[in-house]
Amino acid sequence: MKRILGGILLLFLLQSFNVSAQELSYYRAKSPLETLEEVSAKHFIGFEEKVSEGAKNGVYWIKIENDSEDAVCELTSAHLKEVDCYIEGVVTSSIVGSVFPSFKIPANQTVYFKVNCDKEAFIPVKLVNAESFNQLENRSLLTSGIYYGFTLMVIVMNLFYFFSMKERSFLHYSIFLFFISAAIFQRDGFLHLILGGETYLSSHLEILTHFFVALSGTVFAIDYLNMESYWKQYKLLLFSINGLILVSFFAFIGTDDFLWMKVSEVLSISILIIIWVTGVFLFRKNNYSKIFVIAYCAILFMAFDFFISPLMGWANLGITTKYLKIGGIVEMLLLSYAVVYRMRVIHRDHKVMVRQLYAYTNQLNSLEEELEKLNAGKENEITADVLSSREIEILELIAAGRINKEIAEELFISINTVKYHTKKLYAKLNIKSRSEIQPSFIDSLN
Repeated sequence: MKRILGGILLLFLLQSFNVSAQELSYYRAKSPLETLEEVSAKHFIGFEEKVSEGAKNGVYWIKIENDSEDAVCELTSAHLKEVDCYIEGVVTSSIVGSVFPSFKIPANQTVYFKVNCDKEAFIPVKLVNAESFNQLENRSLLTSGIYYGFTLMVIVMNLFYFFSMKERSFLHYSIFLFFISAAIFQRDGFLHLILGGETYLSSHLEILTHFFVALSGTVFAIDYLNMESYWKQYKLLLFSINGLILVSFFAFIGTDDFLWMKVSEVLSISILIIIWVTGVFLFRKNNYSKIFVIAYCAILFMAFDFFISPLMGWANLGITTKYLKIGGIVEMLLLSYAVVYRMRVIHRDHKVMVRQLYAYTNQLNSLEEELEKLNAGKENEITADVLSSREIEILELIAAGRINKEIAEELFISINTVKYHTKKLYAKLNIKSRSEIQPSFIDSLN
């Protein structure tokens, strides 16, 4: 298993590409109507690998001065609305079947790209040797297939554990993992490719996916970390933030204002950060909280760099979906183990509680039996206080062996009256016949 995992990670890391010696620069158009002739005379700003201007969206022109061999330029962002490539002043078609907008660049040519950024102004430029482009593209698709296949396997495994063990954490984690993978799938450009470059629908689906990432992450963390045992109002806080994400999503649909997308993305990552910080506070409480914190440390940092930094125009480390997938595989392995470990701890504690409860129940039963015996003894205790003077007289005569007629004559009462008092005596003394009344029985009366 270790060798297989090592091979998968090595395959991801080997996705390198040959960068030729080109000079890159960009210009932000003052008007989307500016032509190539007008733009070519403008001052271009040099950059390396990417343009990152955050909320300063609009139309950007990229100039590539290719002084070496034939190359392929790939703009690796799923947020670019329109990309036009100008070679010798003529618009050139992109490479068919490529995930991101990709164009062949001849050697010793100056090429211009007109890029419409209706969201964040983030344009990563990937230059690849023309001969190796197809090979690298196929390798990228292979590693993506391995990642999503591995993710599907982990999801199915967690669902199996849920249905077989009835532990909700497995279900919550599998849902959380599904939406994380869906978010990466969209940023891989596959949704953009499936929708035929329709950025309007893909951007709405992306925000909705990120909302479900935050929501499913909230549900999973509340259950997994048992947050309600420590902070009663914690659930209300997290779900309130989730509600704000949903509000910003509908505001973005209604206005198509990029600001609302930024609000939604920042709130989504904020929830994941709050959950991780909560795990830090619970670090010493139990071992599965430690695993949670360690598992999400790297991938949360990379997700912030990948999703939030470009929105704000901050300098980032150049994290791509490749590194997110590597972090995701490590996170899946650690968290899957952590959920199983947590279940075992809970079951172990449950068995201890059951044994303690069983012993406590036995003690209660013993005490109840002793109490019943004590009450029964008190009920059978015979005292003169509970008998009337007439009943005592009749009791003494019965003990002396007198029959009802003799008792009636001696006490000058009717036989029916004797029977009445005798019946009451039987009830009070809990006896059934005259034979139980002996002289010693009379002496025991207080």
